[in-house]
Amino acid sequence: MSHNWKHIVLKTTLGLLLTAVLVGAYALGSSKRSKVLCSKVDITVKDSIKTPFVTTESIKQYIKDDFGQIIGTPVDSLNLSRIESVLNEKGAILKSEACVTREGTVEIIITQRTPMIRFQTPSYGFYCDNDGVLLPLQKNFRTDVMIIDGHIPLDPQDCEKGRPDDPQDIKWLDDILKLADHVEHSIWKDRIAQIHCNQDGELIIVPKDGNEKFIFGHPEDIERKFDKMKIYYERILAEKGEGAYDSVDLRYKKQIVCKNTEKKKKS
Repeated sequence: MSHNWKHIVLKTTLGLLLTAVLVGAYALGSSKRSKVLCSKVDITVKDSIKTPFVTTESIKQYIKDDFGQIIGTPVDSLNLSRIESVLNEKGAILKSEACVTREGTVEIIITQRTPMIRFQTPSYGFYCDNDGVLLPLQKNFRTDVMIIDGHIPLDPQDCEKGRPDDPQDIKWLDDILKLADHVEHSIWKDRIAQIHCNQDGELIIVPKDGNEKFIFGHPEDIERKFDKMKIYYERILAEKGEGAYDSVDLRYKKQIVCKNTEKKKKS
């Protein structure tokens, strides 16, 4: 046998031996792992003090409802991806990550959704995050977000599902999110005191300063209407002075309709 052939045979033999060792080690590890039982469930909820939509108790209950009692179950039989999927279906949960340690501890890390808007009617209220997922109000929890009150065209029961079902409600909510995002990243963030929604789903914006109420209409043509608000402050108010108008209608194209409704009432 030539030197080259001996070298090839030797390398092949070593490769087969290494493969056998690895397979054996894997089989031994799998055998040991299959005997490891889930000893406990360790849950971490991020920002639980700032945003209390999810508790460790609620996560444990979600798992129990779908998978039964997992403590004492062989860890090899646990479908971690399925656990994550079940938790991610809950409206208040943005993301969940599940893993298991060598000792048999199932570790779950929960990232909550962050409220962006609070909707408030005379009888109920709820939050909404920037993905349009609805979140129930929490006792003793308040956060500094935009508030829209009045006749909110959304069903509070949608909070249980996370999103509305009706196409019109979905469109209205998506348009509101665009408006909220525009306000958040513009000069209006610190200048708007209140946004009211009337029975037709139209918005009325009340600024922190002045007596004006801006009739915004449906949450459409958002940038154009806010540009009109800016024109009102820079030109009309500068010319007419404070108190000249208390109603500014932004709904019409190429027009800003200003009225003094109090003066009209007195006359």
